[in-house]
Amino acid sequence: MPDSPPLYDPPGQSPWAGTVWAETDAPAPRATSPRAQQALVLGIASLGLLGLILGPLAIFIGYRAKREIEEGAFEGDTEATVGMVLGTAGFVVMASWLVQLLVPLVADA
Repeated sequence: MPDSPPLYDPPGQSPWAGTVWAETDAPAPRATSPRAQQALVLGIASLGLLGLILGPLAIFIGYRAKREIEEGAFEGDTEATVGMVLGTAGFVVMASWLVQLLVPLVADA
């Protein structure tokens, strides 16, 4: 009978023992844009009581992050987009709340 490889690994030996891993030329992953992270945090925070201030700030920083990401320096397009959407939602919610609060006061005057 010819010398064939065993059907199982000897006890105590890793199944990957002797495997040679090929070197890849894959580029290193790019870092997430700090501005995208800031936009996301500000967008989440804008859903609180400071939506009129933090909402537009999240939109502005998210827009700048998306431009920075398009240049290819960073990743994080999703974070920037979510920050912009949450910033818009926070601004709209707070603006509508403020209108609902002020309209009765002005109407009674």
